[in-house]
Amino acid sequence: MAGGAASGDASDSVVAPPLPQFAAYIVVVVIGFIFAAVMIGITHILSPTGLSALVSRVRPSSRRGSGMHVIAATFLLPVGVILYTFVGGVKATFLTDYVHTFIITIIVCFFTIKAFLTPEISSPAHLYELIVAAGEAHPVSGNHNGSYLTMTSHGAMLFGIIHVLANFGLVVMDTGFFVKAFAARPQAVVPGYVIGGIAYFGIPWCLGTLMSFVALGLEGEEIFPTYPRRMSGTEISN
Repeated sequence: MAGGAASGDASDSVVAPPLPQFAAYIVVVVIGFIFAAVMIGITHILSPTGLSALVSRVRPSSRRGSGMHVIAATFLLPVGVILYTFVGGVKATFLTDYVHTFIITIIVCFFTIKAFLTPEISSPAHLYELIVAAGEAHPVSGNHNGSYLTMTSHGAMLFGIIHVLANFGLVVMDTGFFVKAFAARPQAVVPGYVIGGIAYFGIPWCLGTLMSFVALGLEGEEIFPTYPRRMSGTEISN
């Protein structure tokens, strides 16, 4: 009797679901579609110039610099990925990620050193002077005193907010960002993500901040590709 009473109490303590199973699936799917639509909209608003420039460049001609057909390149590009994934499995994807990261690191280091070895730059102090002069010659609307070196920037705040929202949706919707966490050992996941996040800082700092500052500093020099005019918005986006 005691066992029967215990089982009866356990069954009475079970909480009934608020919705039927089919309704719960519908709610999850609808929320997922809304979330995806919002993220796609934010991404579209984020870079309308780049998207329109890409479409305008692809439409006039299906063959570009290399002479290869765009559609053929689109279909052939994933073939290598499919082959090494099919042959090597998850291990192959890890190894290729290591190789890609190693190559990117070499490129980042090369550009960082090359930028400061350029005679027109020569040192971080001279680069700073060039950026200050660029801010005085072409002040940025919405920045404190029009400077490129300020943290008080209305445009940068909006850019950061949009990127945080868009990239959050990208990470959540793309399983490639977190599927490797399930394949790794639990004790290695947190240290791996922390070290990776810290190490990744060098990539946007170098390729974003440093390269942009070098371009701004050299816009007034004859060696700049578009001298004597400044780069247009379409050129910067592409």
